Amino acid sequence: MDQKQDNASEQFGFNDITRLITDEDADLLMNFSSSQETKWEILIGSPDDALCKLVAELFENDHRINITIAQTGCDTLVDCSRILPHLAIIDEKFPDIPSSEVIKCIKRRDELKDTRILYAMESEKSAPPPEGEIDDYFYKSNKDNTYMTRKLNTLLFSSNQIPALKRRWPRLDVDIAAQIQVYSTSDPIHCINGSAQVKNISSTGAFLANINLDEKLNPEDTYRVLLKIDQPPLSNWVAESIMLHVRPDNTAGLKFINLSKQNRLKMANMFEQ
Repeated sequence: MDQKQDNASEQFGFNDITRLITDEDADLLMNFSSSQETKWEILIGSPDDALCKLVAELFENDHRINITIAQTGCDTLVDCSRILPHLAIIDEKFPDIPSSEVIKCIKRRDELKDTRILYAMESEKSAPPPEGEIDDYFYKSNKDNTYMTRKLNTLLFSSNQIPALKRRWPRLDVDIAAQIQVYSTSDPIHCINGSAQVKNISSTGAFLANINLDEKLNPEDTYRVLLKIDQPPLSNWVAESIMLHVRPDNTAGLKFINLSKQNRLKMANMFEQ
C-alpha cells in the first residue's frame, strides 16, 4: 500500500481497499470578480482518459476553473481532502476501490459537505447510482456535449461552497408563484403543464424551486419553457426560456430566449424598487 493509500485510509476511515460558460449564462453561473484569485475547483475521479479529456477541453479557456484529475479511488479521496472541490465527478469504476465506497467516504467528511457529486455511468445498462449519495449522474455513452454542459452548469451554479461572488447582471431574490408550460425539443407539440416558485430572477434568467409537473421529464432531453407570472410586480408577465436541467430536488435554472420589451420594462421597474 503506497503513501496515498495510507493517507486515504487514515483520513477517510477506509481500510478495505470550448468554454462551457457562455456570456449569456454568466448571470446564472455567478461570475467571479476579476480581482479575485479564488477558483472553482473541479475534481475528476476517473481512470477514463476520454472522460477526463472531454471535461478538461470544455473548461480549457476558462481561467476561473481549476481541474484536478485522479485516476484511482485512493487518489480521489486524498485530492478531495486536499483541494475541497466544489464539484467532484466520480466514475462508476475505479481499479482499487468501489465507487460507492469513495462516495460514502466523501459524504462523511464535514469539510466536504458542500461538494457536489456528479456520477459518471457507462451507459443506461449500468447499475443504478447510489441513492441519496449523489447530486446528479450522466451516461458516458452519450457523446452530446450539450448534455454534459447542462449537467455541469447546474451543479456549478448550485454549489453552496462558492465564496464572495460578483454578478454581472442584477439578480433579485424573490418568492413568486408561476405557471410553466414545458416543451421537449424531441416532441415540440406536446405540452407538459406545471407550477413552480421563482426564487431569483434577472434580465436573462431565473431559478425555479418546487417544480411540479404533470409528467416526468427525460433527463437526456432538452426543454423549452414558457414561464408565466401573474402577480405584482410582474402581473401578466411571460418569458420563453430554455431549461438548463431539473435536479432531483425539483429545482432548475432557466435561460430567457425571448422576453418582450414590455416585460423587460416591468423587470427594470422591479429592480429599481
